[in-house]
Amino acid sequence: MERLAVAAATGSALLVVTLSALHLLAPQRSGILALTQIFAPYLFLVLVPLMPLVFCKQTRLLRFALAMCIVVFGVRFGTNLVSWPPKATPNVPHISVLSWNTYVDNRDTAMLTNTLVDSAAGVVALQEFTHTQSDAIHSDAELNRLYPWQILVPGGTDGMGLLSSYPILEQGRLDNPNLPDANPILWARLDVGGGRTLLVINAHPRPGRIGFMGKLPVPN
Repeated sequence: MERLAVAAATGSALLVVTLSALHLLAPQRSGILALTQIFAPYLFLVLVPLMPLVFCKQTRLLRFALAMCIVVFGVRFGTNLVSWPPKATPNVPHISVLSWNTYVDNRDTAMLTNTLVDSAAGVVALQEFTHTQSDAIHSDAELNRLYPWQILVPGGTDGMGLLSSYPILEQGRLDNPNLPDANPILWARLDVGGGRTLLVINAHPRPGRIGFMGKLPVPN
């Protein structure tokens, strides 16, 4: 029984190492392997209960496999476990940006304007921006004082807005002729001072489509 447990533990550890190698050498975008990539850090948790088995006899291969797992985990995810203090950047401007899907059916314009005023963000990107919301921003004196530079292109789910406390040097709206159903992209180049500019891109990708959803018994 002990030998069987050690063999199973060794196989599990080697499987985790093999999966990690496949993730790095041949990453996938679909299928079971892609799913294991998403949960890659948590695969190593399976090995924690196996640690006591290293004290059994004839476990040299298990010890080697677990040591490999520790090394692989450290290399792949170690830097994500430690938060180093940011390097000092005294001459770099600090800019706060707010991105907000205001929701096409949201008619609470008071909440919208109050939230934007209280946000204290230097740049605001809005998605699903409607005509009602646009009118509310136009008529709010405080918002116009805080954000004298604005690009408002209201609509339905493809409505976009950009509010900026920094001067807008260039702006534009990009449409994809190959994907007429795709939402457009709003962009602007801002003057953030000190001879520096910042390119801001406001995008609202449509949700992905699952081909077999129509076959599922989902009620309308």
